[in-house]
Amino acid sequence: MLSIMLIANTGLFIQCGNKTILLDGLEDAQKYPFSSTPENVLKEMFQNKGDGRLKNIDYLVFTHNHPDHFSKELIKKYMLKNQVKKLIFAPDSESEDLVCDARENKVSVWKAEMSRGKIHHYILGGGIQISTLCMKHIPYIFPEDLCNCILLQYEDKNILFLSDCSYEEEYLFQKFKDIKLNVVFLNPYFYYSDSGRKILDRYLLPDLTVIYHIPFEDDDTINMRPFVFQMVKKFKRENVCVLDTPFQSIDI
Repeated sequence: MLSIMLIANTGLFIQCGNKTILLDGLEDAQKYPFSSTPENVLKEMFQNKGDGRLKNIDYLVFTHNHPDHFSKELIKKYMLKNQVKKLIFAPDSESEDLVCDARENKVSVWKAEMSRGKIHHYILGGGIQISTLCMKHIPYIFPEDLCNCILLQYEDKNILFLSDCSYEEEYLFQKFKDIKLNVVFLNPYFYYSDSGRKILDRYLLPDLTVIYHIPFEDDDTINMRPFVFQMVKKFKRENVCVLDTPFQSIDI
């Protein structure tokens, strides 16, 4: 069984058999026009509320360190109150203390290399492998920054999470052309771009395309939600869905 549930933005809770992954799922959007990790989710993580599925997640994985994807303070708190096997992220000068906290809580740290154009492989437990490919961030937001996309492989399933990766470096997506992708998760700007849809059709060819990184209704100060639904209607592509509601899930 492989199931994926939305937390907020690109934050996802992933269940692979009896192993669990939280991808970009501890974040505080701050001044960014997106949603922070919801309070009811944080209560379930830290106060034993809810059904417990968000407690003791095996692997915490992050694509990059922007606030709407990554909160050092929330990660520290999660490791303190839960049993975590591994933390996979790209340390920078502002997050060195996070590595120390992880070690104090007996959490292994794997440093996700931010080497543009390079693929790095990480073998997790339960037959799970993730691979990172570093590329430019979406260009007109943070043109100098980098972001890792994540390929998750479990049993016969291949899921690609593009997070905030750019559509400008088409040649990098050739690295995925021989992999049968079941699902690709991408943000609205990637899907809206002619170059992004070209990459989908030329190299990725997923069975299902999922648009995520959309603010919840109460947080949508930039009117992204109507833009996304108008865009989906405009392009009239098959097998496209929108992940925009807390706890919305997909079984693969």
